[in-house]
Amino acid sequence: MADFRIEAKDTTDLVVERQFAAKVETVVQAFLEPDMLKKWMGSAGMPLETAGIDPRPGGAFRYVWGLPDTDKVVLTGQFHVMDVAPNGDRAIVHSEIFEPDWTGGETLVRTDYTAQMGGTLVRTVITYGTAAARDGAAASDMGDAMRAAYDRLDGLLAAG
Repeated sequence: MADFRIEAKDTTDLVVERQFAAKVETVVQAFLEPDMLKKWMGSAGMPLETAGIDPRPGGAFRYVWGLPDTDKVVLTGQFHVMDVAPNGDRAIVHSEIFEPDWTGGETLVRTDYTAQMGGTLVRTVITYGTAAARDGAAASDMGDAMRAAYDRLDGLLAAG
């Protein structure tokens, strides 16, 4: 169930998909609770030190990662949409920008959490400002970092 995919789509989109063996509600909670985020959205070499999050339309978030030989990396953003379908599937849309900015400016991110095959499919579409920004992100180690983070999350979800 742990199939991870990342690919460029259209002109400025990067699409990331990962299947988790947990219910939609449980997976969404792992993406929105600061204490849970700190356990999986980082690594030994780049731990997530701060996870401030107000998960509602108009609410903001701020994540801070520590790096051993450079300044901190900060991600800030704002939630725009937080929909719950009658069947429990979820859609969350937010904007985000890194400090220092390495992605060519603010991105728009839509994440869909869909019940599928006894678990949850997480599908994230990241829309960059330009094709060059998308290509730069795709060429970075972002995909490897996301895969590793999602693997940690999968382990946490399996542990209950």
